[in-house]
This record gives sequence, C-alpha cells and structure tokens, in this order.
Amino acid sequence: MPRKVQNPEFALVPMALGIPDGHSFRSCQVLPGVKLCRMSAELRNSIESQAPLPHWVRGFYPSHALLVDHKEYSEALAARIGQSRNNWPVSGVELDSLVKQTILALNLGGVVSFQVNGSYQYRALGRRPRPCSMQPRPSESMNRTMQSIEPATWPSNRVLRSTALELDRYYRGISWWSDPFGVALGCLWNSLIANTLDHAFVGMSMALEAALVSPREGIAHTLAERAKVVTGDPGIYGQMKSL
Repeated sequence: MPRKVQNPEFALVPMALGIPDGHSFRSCQVLPGVKLCRMSAELRNSIESQAPLPHWVRGFYPSHALLVDHKEYSEALAARIGQSRNNWPVSGVELDSLVKQTILALNLGGVVSFQVNGSYQYRALGRRPRPCSMQPRPSESMNRTMQSIEPATWPSNRVLRSTALELDRYYRGISWWSDPFGVALGCLWNSLIANTLDHAFVGMSMALEAALVSPREGIAHTLAERAKVVTGDPGIYGQMKSL
C-alpha cells in the first residue's frame, strides 16, 4: 500500500519566470499535488507578513509560485512508482528536484527565463494555510547566454504536464529510476545556470554525451576514445578498452 502522509503540510517556492509578450498564464497542475500559479497578492502578503524573504529587497521579485501538497503529491508518487517496481522506498517530497523538474519542463517546451531563491513550509491552520518556516537556498537563475539562444516561448499547459511526467522518474533517482539520462538532466541544469559561456558550453556538451551514450559502449569506450584523441595514438584505444 502507498505510504500515507499524515501531516497536512504544503510547500511554496517563489519563482521569477519570464512570460513572453503575447502569452498569458494563470495556473497549471504540473503533477498531482504540484501546481504552478501566478503569485497572487494574497500569497505575497501572507509570505511577507509571516516569514519575509530578506533577499527580495535585493532584486528578487517573484511572479509565480510552485505549490506542493505533501500528502497528495506523495501518495500519487507512490502509486506511480508502484506501477513499475515492487519494492521502493519513497523518500518524501524532494522539493529541490521538483523545482528543477518544473523549470526544465518549461524550457524543453520553449525558452523561459527563471530565478529561484528560498522556499516555505506551510501547515493547514483552519481553511487557509499559513507559512510556518522558510528554507533559504542559493539563488539560481538562467544565464543571459542561454536566454539569447532563440525567441522565448511559453509551453501550453498540456505540453508542460506531459513533459513533467516524462521527466518524473529521472528526478526520483533514489526512489525510482537511475540511468545516464538523469545525469544528462543534471548537466543541462548546470548549463542553464552557468555564470560563463565556457561553463555553459561544457555543461551542454556533457548533457548531450550522457544522453546519447550507448549502454553497450559504456564508459570504457568513452574513456578510450578520449585517450586516443588526447594522445594522438590510435593504438591506445585498444589498451584502454581492455582495462
């Protein structure tokens, strides 16, 4: 049976997302229990009055919020994992992974600039959840080089939901799935937030290599091929491959 989450808890992650001209967005259920919505005045006032973020003053002005219902999300995740595995430890709400999963789902459907900072934990007090704690995290944002690759677009809700579901197992590596494509997604994220063009290029190259590597060829082939290129000795390929 799926593990039940007893405490009525919620998480909120403020985000600054760049919506292109001519596009409108109100809300979308990215995954069961996970909703991306505009940062309403009510939410903003609730945060500022209960547990304000000091770094908002330094230029972080969230336009959207990722809302996670711990109970609904955890039970739906356990059901999804249970369809493909018999024994699985559900590690709870991995908030950082959910943030990356949502932002990459947006960017695989278009190019959407972003900035994220802290997150809030809520408890259900009466009919309106109120923030009870704030968890700081390093500020991360899309670099300007990546923003200029092509004109920005905003994916439809249908595309956002389907892309997030396709990525789901790769972001639940401890509980569900682990393979080179999960590594590729991590490298892609590092490329998106890289501070320099060199780092962005390296991250993108590593992402492509991890995504396209053949399991049959594996790491030995890749290392042997790199050694041959670096040394200029064709014979070293066989020596490295036989190790």
